[in-house]
Amino acid sequence: MIDSLMASKYRAVYMDNEIYLRVMMDNTVQISKDNGAVWKKYDTDEVDAKEFAKWLLINDPIPGYSMKEVQSRLANGAEVKHLVFENKKEMYFIIDRNGVQIELVQPEKISSVLIDGQRMMITSAISAQMLKSFYDLLVSNNILSETLAKQDYSERIKYLEKNLPNFIVTK
Repeated sequence: MIDSLMASKYRAVYMDNEIYLRVMMDNTVQISKDNGAVWKKYDTDEVDAKEFAKWLLINDPIPGYSMKEVQSRLANGAEVKHLVFENKKEMYFIIDRNGVQIELVQPEKISSVLIDGQRMMITSAISAQMLKSFYDLLVSNNILSETLAKQDYSERIKYLEKNLPNFIVTK
């Protein structure tokens, strides 16, 4: 799926119960609040990479990826952009030639799905319907074919059912 993302015209795709977000190849951020029908470009603020590296060590000690790798990317010139939403949720975008990595800061835990060129991340509170909506987003943005999306979705559901005892598939 990461390869399909990298071959598309997007660098990252994110979805939660409020927004769909995509990062374009020129690093602009577009958001849809109507399930992908209309996309609006959002302005981001530039953040000093050294300051962000310090913040990340303090505020995100157990990320779902290698902290050493992220710190290396930041030290080697990765650009950091920042976006704040009305509900106090924030996103940091770590951008370099290797791709985009999104750090989500939220006042309370929300269900979300992210594929950002470095990883696919799913919160444990996600429903099968939300995951299906995410795959629909990947298909509608020409990141995955419908066939590949159905296959990957099915494999992901099997994995979640096997490895997360509280995961409930609702049809």
